[in-house]
Amino acid sequence: MGTPLDAGKGLAEGALITATAAACVIPDAWEFVSQVYVAQCDPGKIFAAGEAWLKAAGDLGDAVSGAEGVNNQVGGTGWQGKDYDAYCEKVADYIRQMMVAQIFAVIVGIALIAIAVLLFVRIVAMLVMAAGLAIFAAAILVAIASVVGNLGASEALEADASIYAVECEIGMTELSSAIDVVDYSEAAGIAALLAGDVGVQMAFGNQDALGDLGQASIDGLGTICAGLTSRFYRDALAGFMAAPGGTILATAVGVGDTVYGSSVVDRATGNAS
Repeated sequence: MGTPLDAGKGLAEGALITATAAACVIPDAWEFVSQVYVAQCDPGKIFAAGEAWLKAAGDLGDAVSGAEGVNNQVGGTGWQGKDYDAYCEKVADYIRQMMVAQIFAVIVGIALIAIAVLLFVRIVAMLVMAAGLAIFAAAILVAIASVVGNLGASEALEADASIYAVECEIGMTELSSAIDVVDYSEAAGIAALLAGDVGVQMAFGNQDALGDLGQASIDGLGTICAGLTSRFYRDALAGFMAAPGGTILATAVGVGDTVYGSSVVDRATGNAS
């Protein structure tokens, strides 16, 4: 069963391809390309994970209701004494633990869905920006291909395109920073809630909760290391795209800047090589 955000991965890839093609004509867009590359993600899967957590919360709610129903039935049998008191205490502990776990599942589910929606919004924004760059790139190539007014028309378009590329870069930086703040805040909140959940379980008699958390952390080391390695590679490649590797790559394949072979912004600031 799909989610409303399943198209996000394909749109993100389309934005990357479009922005990369445009940057071969507009060198100042390579920084934006690096940001689009870093922003690649699959909001549909994140949304689905959030739905799974909410479903787990619903299942825990059903379990709590079932446990309470059984406890009420046992209480109606007339059973009394120390054994009954111990039974009621233990059942109450189980019910409280399940309720805490239910709250945790709801919070995690909502957090995942919220971040998935934010990521999808960023994907749509960067797709629109990439489309704008593609339009500029196409216009520049058409101007160059024309016989009349070649250098004048294409140079003016390059200047406008470079300014637009810088605006896209700034917009993506601000949008990504805002999403990072939300992301880190949610992660910190979930971590604090997880620590609290372990503390509550231990307080209610589950002395294995801390050990289970430690074992789960050890079991996840392989996944954590793989994720960190992937992130290191991603950031290194994004850095190469941004400066000055993107322009070097474009020059290597014979593209580069369409008129002067350097960035319009570099020419304006006197940094052209």
